Amino acid sequence: MNSSETVPESAGGSAPGYRPAATRPFSWSVRREVWENRSIYIAPLIVAVVVLFGFLVSTIGLPERRQAVLLLDPARARAAIEAPYNMAAIMLILTAFIVGVFYCLDALYGERRDRSILFWKSLPVSDLTTLLSKATIPLVVLPLVTFAIVVVTQVVMLLWTSVLLISHGMSPASTWKYFPLFQNSFILLYGLAAIALWHAPIYGWTLLVSGWARRATFLWAVVPFLAVAFFEKITFGTSHFALMLKDRLMGFAPNAFALGVHSVGCPQLTPGTYLSTPGLWLGLIFAAVFLAAATRLRRYRGPLSFARSGSITQKKTMKIIISISACSLLFAGPLFASLQEQNKAIAKRAFEEILSHGRFELAEELYAKDFVNHGIRREATLEEDQAALKGWHQAFPDVVIVPEKLIAEGDLVTIYWIARGTNTGTGNGLPATGKKAELAGITIWRIVDNKIKEEWSAFDQLSMMQQLGLLPANK
Repeated sequence: MNSSETVPESAGGSAPGYRPAATRPFSWSVRREVWENRSIYIAPLIVAVVVLFGFLVSTIGLPERRQAVLLLDPARARAAIEAPYNMAAIMLILTAFIVGVFYCLDALYGERRDRSILFWKSLPVSDLTTLLSKATIPLVVLPLVTFAIVVVTQVVMLLWTSVLLISHGMSPASTWKYFPLFQNSFILLYGLAAIALWHAPIYGWTLLVSGWARRATFLWAVVPFLAVAFFEKITFGTSHFALMLKDRLMGFAPNAFALGVHSVGCPQLTPGTYLSTPGLWLGLIFAAVFLAAATRLRRYRGPLSFARSGSITQKKTMKIIISISACSLLFAGPLFASLQEQNKAIAKRAFEEILSHGRFELAEELYAKDFVNHGIRREATLEEDQAALKGWHQAFPDVVIVPEKLIAEGDLVTIYWIARGTNTGTGNGLPATGKKAELAGITIWRIVDNKIKEEWSAFDQLSMMQQLGLLPANK
């Protein structure tokens, strides 16, 4: 009696009409990461509870404060009312970033440490699929989780505020007016997407470190950058590398939002400017390179307890990293110096060709579209700034503005300049006096991506008015 004769034919692949279900390894890999790393949603939930508790405490005396706030102008009233909601969102976004970084640092290191890498490698899932699923957590899953938690938190805050105001005989309409939930939720989702893309190289780097470091992944991820920044500051007295790190952490905001435009309504979103920023695409390229390197490392990595056979590879990797760091330090000085000289050249050209010679058609080439001139009383856009400059040229047709001293530090260029001209025309409220005038001033320009983005200026306008005879001279 052969038992195989009694076994029925499998209803698997040989059965008519049978279609095996798709395995979807990427989808299941992402689910596994979410299931095994519950801090992805637990940490933001804990922070949300703490934020709500602090908000509940802060609402003591809210009705009286709200009456005072409503007496302010609309812009200040909006800022005061939406401040706690924005703070809640900022706290949760910061939490998501910290969770994402530490998740990536442990993503590959953890499975090597607990030896589960042998099991995961035995599954029919490629190293590339595994790395992409891990990268999806900080780039997609965490932003979506954060978005959901922030919206729920803000809804609870809005409802509690409304109940509190109603119980004191006040209308909650001011809260919903100055903090429109749906509009702000859309802005939040847009901001989270912009932050995730901007931080992609950070997550890629931490995944790479998680793949090759044998211990202290956080130190390996952070210390090299701090060392380069410290070396540059001590050796060259500059902070370009530190500014680059700062830009990678927070540089998304000036490109994703029109921060110089103040409005009582919705903040102006600038996705076109953001997507055309070279820093974004350069960061994504670095993120792709880091992920490719991490994928290759995982292919040849075993558990840490069995990693002696891979020590030679690790030593070679360390030598390569040390060599690259050494070369970066050697070339850091000339590179940073060239960036400073480039910014000074842009500032000098703007002074000579636009401010002095009146070639205003070059403004689009040398100034950023979202340029802001920070005045004492108000801020001026590029159009307003150029209109004022044209007014000075109309009042002083022969004006010559000479940049006497230029000092560059980071992305800032300071210019000490002297202007000379004859007031033979009218402009900017000045009559034609026919008198000559000479004055000095200081302008500070912030230059980003080879374009002037911000300005702070001051000059001796009193002296100019006295020289023109429009004000009495000092005795």
